[in-house]
Amino acid sequence: MSSGYNGIYTQGQDNNLGACLFYVKAGFYIGGLDTNVYKGTKQEGKSDIIFYYDC
Repeated sequence: MSSGYNGIYTQGQDNNLGACLFYVKAGFYIGGLDTNVYKGTKQEGKSDIIFYYDC
């Protein structure tokens, strides 16, 4: 039975090692890096890692 989805994605901040390792151990793979998401905020200089999981 197909879920009707090709996959899902989530994102984790580059300095949140625990979350990033969890996603990789759960079968997600790194598909992107957003280096502009925090531009102009208190968290400027941080990035989001985009994780994908194929269904």
